[in-house]
Amino acid sequence: MMDAFIRVCDLLEPDLIWSAGEEVSRVEWLTTLAHVRSYLVFWSAPPPTRDLKLDVFEAEQLASLAAKAWRGPSKGPHRPLPFIKNSELRAIAERDLASLSAARRADEVKVALVLAGSIIEAILVDIVSQNPTETEAAARGIPQLRNLPTDMSRWTLVQMISVCGPQGLRVLSDKTKDIANTVRDWRNFVHPEKERAETRNNPLKPSDAAMAEALVEKVIDEVRLWAKPQLNSAPESMP
Repeated sequence: MMDAFIRVCDLLEPDLIWSAGEEVSRVEWLTTLAHVRSYLVFWSAPPPTRDLKLDVFEAEQLASLAAKAWRGPSKGPHRPLPFIKNSELRAIAERDLASLSAARRADEVKVALVLAGSIIEAILVDIVSQNPTETEAAARGIPQLRNLPTDMSRWTLVQMISVCGPQGLRVLSDKTKDIANTVRDWRNFVHPEKERAETRNNPLKPSDAAMAEALVEKVIDEVRLWAKPQLNSAPESMP
C-alpha cells in the first residue's frame, strides 16, 4: 500500500507547479515525501519493522499540497504576467496561458482560440482600467470611438483593441492591433450557431491554434515592453 502511495506521488510530482511565493509549500512537499520514503525503506528492510507507523497527517499533508500545486499533464508551465496589475485578471490570464499551449499541442483548436481571446481580453481590460481619464481621452481621439459608452465594462473587445492601438494608448503596434481584431470572432466560438456560420466554408485547422498562440505571445511582448517603465515604481497589485 505504501509503495503504491509513493508511486502515485512520483507520478504527480512532474506536474506540480510551485508559483512564486510558494517556496515553503515546495519544501514541505519535498521534506514530507522524503520522510515517507525513509519510512518505507525501514519498513521493508529485513526483518520488517512493522511497529513503525506512518503519521496519517503526513499523507493528508501531501494530498493537500498536491491538490494546490497540481496542474495536470494538460497544463503548461506557470508563467507570471507581472505587468497585469489587477490580481484577479492576472490569475485568470496566467491560468489560461498555461492551458493554451497544451490545447495547441493537442490540436484542440476551438479551445485554443477561445483561450487566446480570453487572455487578450484580460490583458486589455487591465490596461484600459488603470487610468480611466487617460483611456477615455485616447478613445475620444479615435473618430470611430467617439461615441463609446462612458462605462468601460460595456466596451467590446474590438473597441479595447482599438483604444490600445497606435491611435490610442499606443500599447499595441498597428500590425498586432489588426491581427488581434480576429480574436473577437474566435471568442464567439463558444456559441455553436456562431461557430457553424463562421466555419461552414472554412473549418478550424491546427494552424489556427498556432496563430492564436503566436498572437497572444506578440500581445504579451508588446504590453510587457509598454509596461516595463512602470513595473519597478508601480504600487501593489489591485485587489
